[in-house]
Amino acid sequence: MTFRKGKVLFIRSFAALLVVAALLLLLERNELLPVFTRLGGATATLPLPASKIGREQQTPRRSEKEIRRLADRWYEELLAKHPEMAVAYKDVPDAENGFLKLLDFADRYGPGGGRGLDLPDDIRKMIGSGEGWNGTRFAEWLRGNRALVDEITAIGLLPQQSIKGIDPSRFVSFSARVHMDCSQILHSEARLLLEQGDEESALRSMRAAMGLTTHLDEIETPFLFSESVSILLRLGTWKFANDTLLSGDHAPADLRAWRETLAVGPSGPEELADLFRGEWHVTVKSILLPQLLGGKTEFNGEELRHPDPDALVEAHLAYYQHMSADMRTSDLAGLAGISAAPPPADQLSPESKELMALLFNGTSAWSKGWIRAQCAGALAEAAFAAGMGEEILVEPVSGKPFVFDHNAGTIAMPDAPMLNGFDIKPMKIPGRR
Repeated sequence: MTFRKGKVLFIRSFAALLVVAALLLLLERNELLPVFTRLGGATATLPLPASKIGREQQTPRRSEKEIRRLADRWYEELLAKHPEMAVAYKDVPDAENGFLKLLDFADRYGPGGGRGLDLPDDIRKMIGSGEGWNGTRFAEWLRGNRALVDEITAIGLLPQQSIKGIDPSRFVSFSARVHMDCSQILHSEARLLLEQGDEESALRSMRAAMGLTTHLDEIETPFLFSESVSILLRLGTWKFANDTLLSGDHAPADLRAWRETLAVGPSGPEELADLFRGEWHVTVKSILLPQLLGGKTEFNGEELRHPDPDALVEAHLAYYQHMSADMRTSDLAGLAGISAAPPPADQLSPESKELMALLFNGTSAWSKGWIRAQCAGALAEAAFAAGMGEEILVEPVSGKPFVFDHNAGTIAMPDAPMLNGFDIKPMKIPGRR
């Protein structure tokens, strides 16, 4: 992110359909991801916070470097005042940091604008939808691009990831299309390897595909955008495995290896609470503080000035604190309602109230999308359990049992009002034709 005059900055807003790959990639392709308002004009004058770093009254035309320095100091002051928001960062060498390696890869191969990797049309169709699948042609492409695929695989298989010390401008918006391409290439390689009878190597390719998701959601401060892309990759990998790789006969021992590789199963409320805490860290450090220190806020062409930046920052933090605390004692069904609660903004100026409303617009819808993904994970776990003859747990939101179609060999979500709109398709039971 840069803060030059006239540069438009984006604040993220998410809706439930962010877990649908087609919409996410369409938005990115049109350079609209992820948007609900725009901030601009980093060199404009803005009243500064009454904190240690903001004793001056008016400071026009700060440099980007100075904005970043002051924002970092303000951020550290907030953590000193609110130690409960602090995060324990991991010490991961750069060469072993899967998150950093993903960013480096996207920087080198992602041209921006949502175009993704430079792939031949027939290969893109093969990896994306399976249309025109030709194992001989894909094997030929693999041979000519072995170094690229080996790099993707090596990144996916790295066991560690960390966001520590990485410039926020590198991760607040990255190419979902590049990540999707990498995942789908690994899927197709696994398909080819299975056709060649090499199941062990196919499992390795799928472990690498799942590793790409892990690098995005197991950093110390996962945030809504990184989690959205991780969900897309994970759901895509589950669907590909279920539709393409796991049809036919599989012994329970074989299915156990696939289940461990695909890491199926839902997350719980604590994971969502941690995610929103991570979203606070990323938003306040990379967007809100730099903007308050360096520019004016614009929405629909109207300039919004903030006479109470300290109060705005504290209210923004309090919302995340209250929401995360409530999430930790909730169940999956209640999470979307918690994130729909209005932020505590009574003490703010009208300008700051408006920005607060914009900052949190869409969090409930995003939470519903996240809950949908957990239901899909529970369904995938139930499908494996059915294929292995194990006990099948109930669907986690409704508490109802999953529905079997023994003739079709599928398992489906139960019929429950609270699941309306999730549109989760039945899954094949692995190991059954």
